[in-house]
Amino acid sequence: QKDRDDAAAAAAAAAKSGKKPAKPSNDGGKDKDGKDKAPADEFDPVETELLKIGETAINQGKGYKEILDATLRLGAYDVARKLLEMSAAKAPNDATIATLRTIVELYTNHDDRARELLTPARASSPDDLNLIFLEGVLEVRGDKLDKAIALWKAGNEKDPMCGLLALA
Repeated sequence: QKDRDDAAAAAAAAAKSGKKPAKPSNDGGKDKDGKDKAPADEFDPVETELLKIGETAINQGKGYKEILDATLRLGAYDVARKLLEMSAAKAPNDATIATLRTIVELYTNHDDRARELLTPARASSPDDLNLIFLEGVLEVRGDKLDKAIALWKAGNEKDPMCGLLALA
């Protein structure tokens, strides 16, 4: 409960300060040489507080999901990225963490980084439908619609109720 309250207080402070959620970049997350831009190393005071609260929660093994939710709602994607990196260090084979890390990279248009994270996750959890879906999204972004549809069909065969085929 305390972690949830701390996250809510940090979110309220951000709202009062007029901090607007960050928007994904329109440059595809790339620098002028076409390489993925590096995440920010510096955080504003609200983001720093969220990071401290999140790090404490992760180290205690509880409550970090509420902090992560607050960072994503604020658009503090670099903080979310950092929290997810810390979480992945503690649970390297957790498919949910891999899914969330990939989503953050996709949302911020870091497709190369998303693929780097997704490839080992898919290898260790080949039947995870969330990861199958995300691989399909990456294929669509790479103009490989046929490959995406094939992935989603295969996912649908694993679980006909999952709805991946409806996307295709």
